[in-house]
Amino acid sequence: MSIDPDAVHRTAKVLLDAGEEDSIAAAEAELGRYVLQIDVGSGISGNASRQALVLTAVNAGARAFLGGVRVRLAEDSVVEIGWDVGRPLSEAVQRYGGVIVTTLTEDAPTVCVGEATPDVRGRPLLRATFDGWSAGVAEGAQSVLAERNWFVPAGVAAGGIAVAEAFQARRGDPRAGRRRQGISLWRPELDWERPDAVGPKDIGIAPSRLWLIGLGHLGQAYLWTLGLLPYATPEEVTLLLQDDDRLTEANRSTGLLTFDGWERQSKTRYLAAALEARGFRTAVVERRFQPGQGPCGDEPRLALVGVDNPETRRQLSDAGFEAVVEAGLGAGPAHYLDLQTHTFPAGRRSDRIPSWRDGGSVATGPLMDLPAYQRMAEESGDQCGTVEVAGRTVAAAFVGATTGALVIAEATRYILGGPRYGVIDASLRDLSRTQAVEALNPPPAGNPGFARLL
Repeated sequence: MSIDPDAVHRTAKVLLDAGEEDSIAAAEAELGRYVLQIDVGSGISGNASRQALVLTAVNAGARAFLGGVRVRLAEDSVVEIGWDVGRPLSEAVQRYGGVIVTTLTEDAPTVCVGEATPDVRGRPLLRATFDGWSAGVAEGAQSVLAERNWFVPAGVAAGGIAVAEAFQARRGDPRAGRRRQGISLWRPELDWERPDAVGPKDIGIAPSRLWLIGLGHLGQAYLWTLGLLPYATPEEVTLLLQDDDRLTEANRSTGLLTFDGWERQSKTRYLAAALEARGFRTAVVERRFQPGQGPCGDEPRLALVGVDNPETRRQLSDAGFEAVVEAGLGAGPAHYLDLQTHTFPAGRRSDRIPSWRDGGSVATGPLMDLPAYQRMAEESGDQCGTVEVAGRTVAAAFVGATTGALVIAEATRYILGGPRYGVIDASLRDLSRTQAVEALNPPPAGNPGFARLL
């Protein structure tokens, strides 16, 4: 019996690689006992960041909490932004895998959004919060920030951080749910609750011409966040999508834009259809990125990169882009909550950046000694397939969502002339340890294309 490594749920794999379960089926069954609750109070209408928060938390949460995401709505607002503009919030919640409920239980983590409701229940109780460009999570139901709707990706980041905290609490981390942690998308080196971390109010514009390299976990997170931005004229946004792969079952566990109907479709064409429906213009390139094959003519010159291929990363400085923002995620049960972003040009070239946070590099030897992989090889008789499964990374959609918000923020700061960071190093295990190094001798703010926001 052969094994399909591309059918393994990437978040369930944390239970295999941590030695907690002895089969893929048992790991997925255990995640099937993970339940997330989201309590949505009033105050959602007219606040695009709160709407982005709710939708991100449901979308990312449903891919990790396989027992279900239960959502209680104080009011059924109409979604005013992005992928679901004009839909009732209840309909959008169900589209992304949530279940509408009228009561909450004590035995599951609850993420609170909007005005706090008096009868909210859950263990732990978590407040997803934001203000301007800052986003985070705190214990309890009450907001700790002003939640001013200045920059929608802050809502995306708050949703990702809150789901990560709930997931860690469910996995037994004693700190999760009993602390405040967050990040500023404007000045990530600052404490996220400082007044100067909230960033500017009236930004007015966002990137409109982007080349996306890699359309898996990270690439879809970038697109999810872009699609939530309130572009006044989305038809002015042009996205060039580059990837040579087809979607697989594993993409459903991490890809924020992979839904039913993905079967046997190329990533570029599947996502181009979703983006065209959003109102954007697209072009596709169905091959791997190669040296000397960067932009020409009027193709986008601002690149967002989300690949696990070190060779592609090394080529970025010589590709001919005006600016590049790329990200990588940690691997394995100890590091899957880690993330790192780089921008080019900066103090170092892309071929000088060590790829130590490379999700494509997993040491399979130690994993093959675990009972889960020994049993897999014995029962299937497929040693090669088992090694391939071991080599697949642990990944969670909520990490991608948070990283996507950081990358879109970096691209937006670039066209605004804001702070530029050569590297941002963070972990959802403990965001208080975030390190951000401003780019050395960055070029002046460029104009690779922007469109107005509502």
